[in-house]
Amino acid sequence: MITVIFYSLQLSANGQVEQLSAFALTGENFSAVIKTTIRATQSPNLKVIPPEIFDVIAEDLTAAITRFLQWTRMVHSMRTRGNQEMNNILLTAHGGACGDHVYLIRAMLACGIEPPHFRLADSVALHNRFSKQECLERLAAEHTSRLTYLPYSACSTARILRAITISQFPKTTEACYTFSVSYIEFANRTGLGMYGIRELPFFLSDFLENALN
Repeated sequence: MITVIFYSLQLSANGQVEQLSAFALTGENFSAVIKTTIRATQSPNLKVIPPEIFDVIAEDLTAAITRFLQWTRMVHSMRTRGNQEMNNILLTAHGGACGDHVYLIRAMLACGIEPPHFRLADSVALHNRFSKQECLERLAAEHTSRLTYLPYSACSTARILRAITISQFPKTTEACYTFSVSYIEFANRTGLGMYGIRELPFFLSDFLENALN
């Protein structure tokens, strides 16, 4: 059984991951505000938070990603009665192929976290194929008038993406799966696979061991 999770990342003005939010197809949600080396938020909501409060609610990138992965496993396990196979979890992001998926995987690798072998889908391809519209703000206006799109808000983006996709595609899981690839395939296509955490080939291990002794 596939578990679909819609998620979004938002970057600070200096290109660091600052927000990570997600909504499962079944409604569960996750949200994290992440500390950056320099506070350069583009979010109107975060800008108004005093520094002393922001320091309390913001968390380390490694902690946020670890918590996100634990949450995805928990959601999947609960709806499948204990299944722990990460390749049955489908992460869907709008523009993920050249945006969110890349930033998420790079963030994991930077934190020393081996990316799980989940599936990855890009909702731009899905919506553009069937509605000829890929702008999330316009899609929100057309299909989810009860929800307001907030720019630079990962929570708003993930929530609206879920609502739009459910509205347009009653068989949401099947639709997202059709436009998804495995983590391995995505990593190979984008070149991210070369940065993975892996053991050295035996001949290089022997060479290094002899060189150091």
